[in-house]
Amino acid sequence: MLLGYLANKKLVMILTGSALTGLGTFLALKNQERTDVTISFRYLLTGEMIFYFLAAICLCGGLLFLCRWINECSPLEYLGKSSLIVLATCLDFKVVALAKLAGDQVFAVFDHDFLRNAVMLAVLIVSELFLLWLFHRYLSFMLGKKSVKK
Repeated sequence: MLLGYLANKKLVMILTGSALTGLGTFLALKNQERTDVTISFRYLLTGEMIFYFLAAICLCGGLLFLCRWINECSPLEYLGKSSLIVLATCLDFKVVALAKLAGDQVFAVFDHDFLRNAVMLAVLIVSELFLLWLFHRYLSFMLGKKSVKK
């Protein structure tokens, strides 16, 4: 009963989600530091499995707590409903390659890993949102929907 009461408190959810996300990030960095391997599912490289699984559990749990705190977040719902489009556009690696190219350009100028990763994330999100808009607006027949009239 007490746990259910605490789970409804926003501050507890924010702190728990942030702590788990931070711990997962720390474990992922420790994994990279100990094994000199970044996670790559393309080559099935995960480094030390215990660090990988603990980081994955902490990051997923933290994100779930933060999403629960948000309750209903329309951008997350939009991306969730369109998750198959996001999956398909990321799997052909063109969107990911575009984000990596932009990040490498920024890294060549500023020589800062965090800035490169932030630019990669921003380009990835913007390009995915553009592709989602394109699919929903003009290619909706590919999703089994009727085309939107202008």
